[in-house]
Amino acid sequence: MMSFFADLITPIVYIAILIALLISIYLILLFIRNGDKVYKDRLRKHLAREERISLEIDKSSPSTSSKNGETIRDFIYVDNDRLYSFYSQAFEGVADRVVQSYIELLTSQNTQSSTGQSGSLEARIAEASLKTESKFLYDHMYNLLEAQIGSRIVQIENVNRDNYLEKIGATSLIRVTGSAEIEDYQRMREFLGRFNEVADAIAYSVLTTEETKQKLKEAEEVIKNIPDPNKRVIPQKKFENMKDVKRIATEMHLRLDDQLLKNLEVFTDLFYSQGFDVTITVPEAPEVVYRGVLDHRWLRIQPNILRALYGTLVKGKWTLIGQPTYIPGFSQTAEEARSAGINASPPSKPSMKDPFRNMFNSQRAFETMFQESVQRVEIIIAPLAIYHEIEIPKVN
Repeated sequence: MMSFFADLITPIVYIAILIALLISIYLILLFIRNGDKVYKDRLRKHLAREERISLEIDKSSPSTSSKNGETIRDFIYVDNDRLYSFYSQAFEGVADRVVQSYIELLTSQNTQSSTGQSGSLEARIAEASLKTESKFLYDHMYNLLEAQIGSRIVQIENVNRDNYLEKIGATSLIRVTGSAEIEDYQRMREFLGRFNEVADAIAYSVLTTEETKQKLKEAEEVIKNIPDPNKRVIPQKKFENMKDVKRIATEMHLRLDDQLLKNLEVFTDLFYSQGFDVTITVPEAPEVVYRGVLDHRWLRIQPNILRALYGTLVKGKWTLIGQPTYIPGFSQTAEEARSAGINASPPSKPSMKDPFRNMFNSQRAFETMFQESVQRVEIIIAPLAIYHEIEIPKVN
C-alpha cells in the first residue's frame, strides 16, 4: 500500500513543478509585454516632444535661422557624459544611449513585419537607429537640450569687475561669447623644458645670415693680420663672443633664467600637468574672463591640430556653455585660514587629523595662488559645450 502511494506521489510532484514553471514563464512574458507597452508609451511621448522642440527651433530660434540664411554650430567641445545626464533629466529620463538597445530590438521586429507601416513609431525609430551610432547625434541632442532649458541659461552681459559677484554668484548655467585663448599645460610643460634650447636655435639662425657671415669673416681677417700673438688675445675673445649663441639669445631677450624655468616646471607638474583650458573674454569687459576647464576626451579636434588650426589666440568668436564652479571672492582666503588656525584652542590630546588639516589649508593657499589672477578676474567654468557659429547663405 505504501509503495502504491509513493509511486503515485512522484508523478504528481513532477506535474506540480511543470505547472509552476509554466505559470512563471507566463508571468515573465506578461511582465515583459506590459513593460514593453510602458516603454513604448514613454518613447512615443519623448519622440513627440523632441519633434515639437525641433520644429520650434526651425521656426523661431534666432541662433539657427536668419533672413540671410541659416546658422550652424561647429562644435569644438561637447562633454558627452554631462550631455546625456542633462538630456535624460530634461526629457523625463529617456536618453538616447538607453533607448539604443530598444531601437535595435524594434528594428529587427520591424524588418520581419509588413512594410505597410512606414509611418509607425517602429519605422521612425528604425530610421533613427541609423544615426544613433554617429557622434553627430550629440550635436542634435545638444541643440534640443539648449532649446529645452534655454531660458535657464544666463547670457553674460554687462558683467565687470565691480558687479561679477552679484551677476554670476547665483547662476547655475551661463552662456558667454567672445574671443578665445587656448592654454595647453601639457604642451607648456614640454615647452618649458626646452625653452632655452629653442631660444638658442633661433639665435643660431642669426649666425647663418649673409650679413653676419660677412662680419665674422672680416673680423677673422683682421685678427689674422695682427702680427703680435699677444695683441691677438683680446680681439680673438671678442671674435669668439660674436659667435656665442647663448649671448646672442640673451641680447635678443629670448633666454630665461634656468632656475626660473625649473620652478615653472615644478608648478606645472604639481598643480596642472594635464590641464587644457579655453578662456573666453568678452570685448566689453576684458577684466573678467571665463576659463573653461576641459577634459581631453571630449575635444572634437586633437590639441596639436587645434593649435595648428587656430593658434593659441582665436580670432573668431567662440561660445561657451557651462556651469560656474569657482568664482574669486567666494572662497576662504589664506589669511582667513591662518586666522582660524591661530584662534583655535590648543588640543587636549595629540591628533593626527589636525596636522593634515593644516597642510590642506597650506595646500589650499597655494592652489588659490595658482587659480586666481591679480591682473583680471578668472571665473572657472565646467563646460558643457564650446562652439562657434557659421553662417550658411540662403540658396535662392
